[in-house]
Amino acid sequence: MSKIKIIILSLFLLTVFSFPCEITFAGSRKDNENGTLLYNSPKTYVNFCTGFYLMREHRWEEAIVFFKKVLQSDPNAERIHNFLATCYFQSNNKEEALFHIEKIAQLKPDDFNIHYTLGNIYESKGNGKRAISEYESANSSVMDGIDKVFVSDMLLRLANLYLKNGDLENATNVYKKILDLELTRESVKIHYKLGQIYFERKKIEEAIEEFVKARDSDPKYGSVSYYLALCYEELEDYDRAIAELKSFVENDSESWHVRIGLSNIYDKVKQYEMAELERDKVFDILIGSVNNGSKNLREYIVLSQLLQKRGKNKKGY
Repeated sequence: MSKIKIIILSLFLLTVFSFPCEITFAGSRKDNENGTLLYNSPKTYVNFCTGFYLMREHRWEEAIVFFKKVLQSDPNAERIHNFLATCYFQSNNKEEALFHIEKIAQLKPDDFNIHYTLGNIYESKGNGKRAISEYESANSSVMDGIDKVFVSDMLLRLANLYLKNGDLENATNVYKKILDLELTRESVKIHYKLGQIYFERKKIEEAIEEFVKARDSDPKYGSVSYYLALCYEELEDYDRAIAELKSFVENDSESWHVRIGLSNIYDKVKQYEMAELERDKVFDILIGSVNNGSKNLREYIVLSQLLQKRGKNKKGY
C-alpha cells in the first residue's frame, strides 16, 4: 500500500473519533508518566495510526519513523517506547531496542516484567553485573499476578549469577526463597545446591541438612553420599563418612577417586588392611583405563603414585 493510501486510511480513522482525542494505554487516567498518551493534534494521531499500521505489516523501519514523530510530542509515552523497541528488535537494531526498554524501566520502576526482560537481555549479552541489577529490581517489585514460572526462572537466574560471582550469601538467600515460595517442582536440585554452598562456606551442619533433604527427595540424585561423607569427615565422624562412601561405590564401583577418599579415611581410623584393599581396587581400575587408551592426565598421575607406593617402577606404568 502506498504512503498516500496509508494517510487516507489514517484520516478515515480520524473522522471516526472526535478531537481532541485521548488514548490511554496503561488502563489509567493519570499523567503521562504513567503511560497516558494525549493526542491533542490530528498530526500526532495520524503519525500514530500510520506507525501502528506499518508495524502490523512488519514494515519495521518505516514504522519507526512515524513512532519517533509521536514520541517528539510525548517523550514519556510508554506504549510508543514499547512499539519502538519491538520494531528495532525486528530490524536487528538491538542497541536501540535496548534503549527504549530501559526507558520503559525508568517509567515503570516497579514493573516485574520489564526488569525480568532486561535481565534476560543483559545476561545473554554476557553483562552479568547489569543482569544482576535488573533481576534484583524484579525481585523487589510487586509480583502479584505474575506467573510463578517467570518468578522461579528469574530467581534461579539471579541465584546462579550470584554463585558465578562467588557471592555465596546472596545465592543462599535466593535459593532459600525459591523453596520457601514453593516455586519449583525440582526441590532436590535446590537442596543439593544449598548443600554445596554451605559446605563451601564451612557450615557443615547446614550442609548435611540440605544433602539429607536432597536424598529424601531423590535417593539417586547427584553425588549426595560423596558430599555427606566429606561433611562427616570434616566433623571427624569417620564411621558415617565410611558408610556414605561405601554406599557410593556400591552404586558406582568404578569411581576410583571415591575409593581413594575411602582408603584415606581407613588410614585415619587405622584400618590399614581395608585401606590397602581400596587402593588395590583403584590400581586395577586405573590399569584397565590406561590400557584402554585413557587421556586423563590425573589417572596417570595417581597410577604412578600407587606404583611408587608399591615400590615398583618410579617412572610410572
